[in-house]
Amino acid sequence: MLIQKAYDSEWDGALACCEKDAEDINKVAVSLSYDKNDLLLTKSATRNNVLKELAEYAKALSADDYLLLYYSGHGGQVTDTNKDEDDMNDETWCLYDGELIDDELYACLSEFPARSKDLCLV
Repeated sequence: MLIQKAYDSEWDGALACCEKDAEDINKVAVSLSYDKNDLLLTKSATRNNVLKELAEYAKALSADDYLLLYYSGHGGQVTDTNKDEDDMNDETWCLYDGELIDDELYACLSEFPARSKDLCLV
């Protein structure tokens, strides 16, 4: 699953270098025979789509499967509301329609079964 973020404004949201990064990593994944390559670019890189795709992968992975999760885009910080961060800030992925907070990403990744062989975050 490859994700590229762009911004929702008067501009179309394209981040040419981030899109190229994601497309290049996708080519590598294809060359390594990854069976399913979900490429979420610009308007498809929404919070809902990212969380939905991760949930589907969490259910589908078997003991011999690998997941390559690659994010190319901007990150941010927001005030930590659940007091789990020493610096009182949560880190975020800036997606097309809003920020995905690290706590949300952690909760989603926690759904991956212990049986899965490897999870690679690049």
